[in-house]
Amino acid sequence: MVSLAILILFTAFYILFNTSKRAIKFEGFGFENYITKYPKQAKALGVFCMILSFVIHLLYFGVVSGALFFLINLMTAASVIVLLVPLKLINYKNVLILFFFSSLLEFFIL
Repeated sequence: MVSLAILILFTAFYILFNTSKRAIKFEGFGFENYITKYPKQAKALGVFCMILSFVIHLLYFGVVSGALFFLINLMTAASVIVLLVPLKLINYKNVLILFFFSSLLEFFIL
């Protein structure tokens, strides 16, 4: 459940990052054309995904620790996206592999 919330948060920030006019446009996932063509709908989708991730964090961890964990995950995802998108190191294969391994760790170890 935590891995899914982090993936939703990562996707939300990536969508909101690509709606920025100063961001470097890179097609790593395939839906970047939609984001540039329909920026208002993309921002609404990004905000919805961000709120959904926040609610999942709150339900799983509680109010205070969920909010804190959400902010820590948001800072981590934002740092990774801002640093690695210009280097073209983020694509859907890498994200899915990372999500798969984190889900395995979550379900089998925790």
